[in-house]
Amino acid sequence: MVAVTSDSAALDILAEAQAAGLVQVVEENAVEPSSPPPPIGSSPAATAYWYAVLEEQELTLSEMAILEQIAETRTMLDLIQSAWVKDGQPTTSKGSMGQEIIEPRIQEIRQIRSQLAALIKQLGAATDTDGNPRRRPGRPSRTESGGRWGTRS
Repeated sequence: MVAVTSDSAALDILAEAQAAGLVQVVEENAVEPSSPPPPIGSSPAATAYWYAVLEEQELTLSEMAILEQIAETRTMLDLIQSAWVKDGQPTTSKGSMGQEIIEPRIQEIRQIRSQLAALIKQLGAATDTDGNPRRRPGRPSRTESGGRWGTRS
């Protein structure tokens, strides 16, 4: 916990952080982070996704690792896309022998998007929309099948 002084600048910062959902007041003059921060240097889109996921559900350590990979991958995608857009979104480039080739960043963007989709699916596969653990299709849960040994009559 971090104690907040009566300094008006500190109170303004606290009010902004609380309004943004970054902290919550747990007792007078003390704040506590409401969720862990995204990786340092995350893009705005990665940061927004990070907090949206953490707002919806509580994650295990392995799921947090996947979420961290998602944030890093999304940040990489955003950096490459912004550089490509800044350069005018070229579709072709010159190869090592002077031949015309597809712009390498187009291929990289496609691969990163595919990787990002797989990571999101992996994170989403852990729970259903209600936050309950998912199971493989076609296999009843223990409770649906009568527990480990079934029910005795």
